[in-house]
Amino acid sequence: MKGFGDLYKSEKKRNKKNNFSKEQIINHVIKLHLEGNIALAEKNYKQLISQGFNDHRIFSNYGIILQDQGKLQDAELSYRKAIGLNPNFADGHSNLGNILSILGNLKDAEIYTRKAIELNPNLVNAHLNLGNILKDLGKLHDAEFSYRKAIKLNPNFVDANTNLGNILRDIGKIKEAEIYTRKAIELNPNLVNAHLNLGNILKDLGKLHDAEFSYRKAIELNPNFVVAYTNLGNILRDLGKLQDAEIYIRKAIELNPNFDNAHLNLGNILRDLGEYEGAEFSYRKAIELNPNFENAHLNLGNILRHFGKLQDAEISTRKAIELNPDFADAYYNLSQILITLEKYKEAKLCLEKVMNLRPWSILASYSFNYGLKLD
Repeated sequence: MKGFGDLYKSEKKRNKKNNFSKEQIINHVIKLHLEGNIALAEKNYKQLISQGFNDHRIFSNYGIILQDQGKLQDAELSYRKAIGLNPNFADGHSNLGNILSILGNLKDAEIYTRKAIELNPNLVNAHLNLGNILKDLGKLHDAEFSYRKAIKLNPNFVDANTNLGNILRDIGKIKEAEIYTRKAIELNPNLVNAHLNLGNILKDLGKLHDAEFSYRKAIELNPNFVVAYTNLGNILRDLGKLQDAEIYIRKAIELNPNFDNAHLNLGNILRDLGEYEGAEFSYRKAIELNPNFENAHLNLGNILRHFGKLQDAEISTRKAIELNPDFADAYYNLSQILITLEKYKEAKLCLEKVMNLRPWSILASYSFNYGLKLD
């Protein structure tokens, strides 16, 4: 059988040459789509639409093709048409919610995704998508609930296990996060992001050697995984393997020269190695790439203070505070710079700020009570 382009050029020809019903034609095009014959399926969907086939499945499936092609606004219109033709079409609501989420319209995305679940409570992908939307909206506990629902419907749903592990880490349930992330890896051992996420979780748990193994596994699966090189470099630094740490951080920068965090981390490693000029260069590069990088300004201030450039150190540290008014480390470092500059009253104000932000800060309390010589 040829494509249906020749079968519905006109109602008259169709009646003379064959007896295919509209349902048979639609099902054939859907079959082409499911078999991966996307180009022909797309051509036929367009022809069906131009011939006035007002079937929700046509518009929904055509929307999927448009979405895969990156034509997001066109996909949105196609999904909306599908819902208009069949307001109870759960998949259509789910697809529209997904595209709205990609387009950044999170509130409407939540509405349509919840509607999909109302129409079909067992639509597992809708629960996953709702979890993603809720996470982006900052509703972490609601997102956790949605991911758990997706897993209840399909315990072997890799993405749901992965995302639940991530959200559990975000809300501080680290041990449970490890369980679900390991489950995702068990289901798909080649899931590179899951190995990265497991490394992050293990680092949080203080299992540094295990974290190192996970990051190395992520790199083995994807030798160009920039974040994995950065995180491995950081864990090696924590383990005291500074030369190895430098190698992996430099690899991350080689792969992505504009990765501001990698330049910051390289600066930290070089500082630990006593290569202060190299550290200064790295911090300045991080700031060049991201002028609002508060940690880079703070660390640059520390290096400048080491070089005795106290006024410049003060400027950098004040910039860190400007970017983050609750940055306790920056207030403490600024207090020490100000003490050296004999600006004791200003230093006292900084230490008071540290103690307000961190009542348990022994260093701030000691400096406040014993280190200042107020005029």
